[in-house]
Amino acid sequence: MTTQNSVTCTERVRMNAVFGLLFLFGGDAILLYGMMSENAGSPGMMIAAACGIVGMLFGLYYMCCFLNKKITVSEDGVTYTNWRAKRQNYTWDEVSVSFHPGRNAYFLFDLAGKKAKFYGYAYNAQALYDYLFENERYDEDTMRVLHRIEEEAAERERQLRLEEEKDAAFWDEDES
Repeated sequence: MTTQNSVTCTERVRMNAVFGLLFLFGGDAILLYGMMSENAGSPGMMIAAACGIVGMLFGLYYMCCFLNKKITVSEDGVTYTNWRAKRQNYTWDEVSVSFHPGRNAYFLFDLAGKKAKFYGYAYNAQALYDYLFENERYDEDTMRVLHRIEEEAAERERQLRLEEEKDAAFWDEDES
């Protein structure tokens, strides 16, 4: 298998867009209710209006978080671009990568103390996984777990092949 020079993985988190819209419209509704009610000048309505404004700000924040975040890995190191398009370069000495397999699999990059999480459904995640595995860029615990998973999968595959051969031999005997 040939190794690529670099791999870029991007992620959009749809749930952030949902939360963003929910907060935007919810905050807007609370703000409008506070402004349109009969007691518009009362302290309770002022607090409700302030909560509406805060809700709208949260909505804007979540909408901004929906924007892409991107990570590029290469022989030289890692380039991370956050949702504000701030680009940061790290050498492999500053980076620790772990992979957490399972239903909600994710990569956890420790970039000189700053954590960045990329889920398995991110665009090009399989290529990122393969690149990091082939170049042994995961931390030691992750590599040990991934090698164990590969060994177990190879053993299961070997067992299935043996069962298929046994079944084929059984049917061959039956036909004779």
